[in-house]
Amino acid sequence: MRWRVHPAFENKPKMFLAVAIIALVVLWLGLTIGIIWAVFGFLVLFFSLTSFFFPTEYSVDTDGIRVRRLIYFSHRPITEFKRIYILKNGVLFSPFKKKTFLDNFRGLFLLLPPDRERVIKYLKERFGELIVDDKS
Repeated sequence: MRWRVHPAFENKPKMFLAVAIIALVVLWLGLTIGIIWAVFGFLVLFFSLTSFFFPTEYSVDTDGIRVRRLIYFSHRPITEFKRIYILKNGVLFSPFKKKTFLDNFRGLFLLLPPDRERVIKYLKERFGELIVDDKS
């Protein structure tokens, strides 16, 4: 199963808000401490939000999970994960058998596309024994 998520274009109000905040910060930096710091501030803010502004492609199969972003590509084997949590905005693959606070740090969170039911159906068919429905 393969899908692509592009949060900036899926939620236009958030995109405009993010662009406005970046523009205001860059303007403020340019007016108060100089153009060099304004350019540096723009680069830091923009590249810290690359997963928001640029598309991310996810691929899940029996071999593993692949995440392709603008800057990097990662692959993790499916055998590494013991539980799968279906959450409001995405799917969390956890390496732990029970829920723990380390899930968010050691696990892998995948954003779901607007047609999320297609992905959830695939995950339940393939990895049904690992799925935990979590509405939090």
